[in-house]
Amino acid sequence: MCKRLLLPLVLLCFGAGSTLVIPQASAMEGGRETRVEEIEANKVVRLIVNGRSLCTGVAIDEHWVLTAEHCRKNKDEIATVDIQRGTTLPAPSITGVWHADAPSGDIALVFVESGLGLAHYADISRDAVRINDAGTNYGWGSGTKDVLKMSHQKVVGAYTASGFNQGAMFVSENEGVTKNRPGDSGGPLFIRGTVAGISSSIGSSVKTNFSSVPAVYDWIVREVNSRPQPRSTEFMAEIDPGVADRINQRILAAQQQRAIALEIAETNAADAQKALERATEREALAAANVDKAQQLHEQAQALHDSAAEQIAQAQQAQDDARQVVAHAQREQEIAQAALVKQQQLSEQLVQELEEEKAQRLALEAQVGAGGSSSAPVLSAEWWRGFFGVLAALVGGGVAGWLLALRF
Repeated sequence: MCKRLLLPLVLLCFGAGSTLVIPQASAMEGGRETRVEEIEANKVVRLIVNGRSLCTGVAIDEHWVLTAEHCRKNKDEIATVDIQRGTTLPAPSITGVWHADAPSGDIALVFVESGLGLAHYADISRDAVRINDAGTNYGWGSGTKDVLKMSHQKVVGAYTASGFNQGAMFVSENEGVTKNRPGDSGGPLFIRGTVAGISSSIGSSVKTNFSSVPAVYDWIVREVNSRPQPRSTEFMAEIDPGVADRINQRILAAQQQRAIALEIAETNAADAQKALERATEREALAAANVDKAQQLHEQAQALHDSAAEQIAQAQQAQDDARQVVAHAQREQEIAQAALVKQQQLSEQLVQELEEEKAQRLALEAQVGAGGSSSAPVLSAEWWRGFFGVLAALVGGGVAGWLLALRF
């Protein structure tokens, strides 16, 4: 099958970079789930090498898959590859074998003798990757679950790896919050519709290191053409009769990406509008709650003021009662003193009467003995009158004391 890139780009070198030992790359956590009708996504396959390691690959021909060299864990055994096709699991599978590792870089070819039977195959790029080039990366792995995921990435730098024969590498950064998870190794990075990189290792939580496909472009062409198959024409022929169809295919894939991006943007905008409406409703509810709380606060303040007034009135009544009790106690003490004084006067008066009576009896005794006296003799009627006046005086004093005690 013919696969030639017809739009050459100006070669741009990044300059020297740091040396890095390559760990296994990862699949995407986050990103976007692909759709079954996407042309570009249907060129990506899922690989299970020797029944163990999970990787990603990209079909570049009816019989060939491009993936990462490190996906073949044991170099001493012949690797068999279960190739699962499609963007969702479970997916139809077919068997392939490990063909060869690239002379440099973390890249390898898998051969499928029976053919893959896909509708579209990916073109590989022969033009050097440039800083700020934007592309789409695909990967299967623990973060993708049952649907192939993709992310938008941008090239941010380059380096030369210490492993894989000092292969040319470049660094690409995920847009948004997409992160990598085990299983994305071998996944393609499409730049301008062609495969420019193969996922090799993790640079950081949002960065991925890719092996450069243009760096081994000639090797890929030689290996594919070394095993011609009945259903393939010469790979990367000088003249490609299907060039118009290939360009139209890339245009259609780009249009699909744009339409999906617009649909996602519209969905996000609708979700944002709903979120804004919910926020407005919550704000109105919060304002109503604030008004209600203010009313309750004012009512509580009024109750507090009323209670304080009642407490003040009760305190005043208590003070008044204490004053009344103190006044009554003083009057009681005055009345008690008056009573003691009245009793003393009564006793003194009785004593004087007794003395007067004794004198009278003595005079009467002298008269009865025949003596004479010039002292006047008081009759019984006089004494009755005297005691009547005394009783009136005593009675009036007690009544006055009682009257004073009452008021």
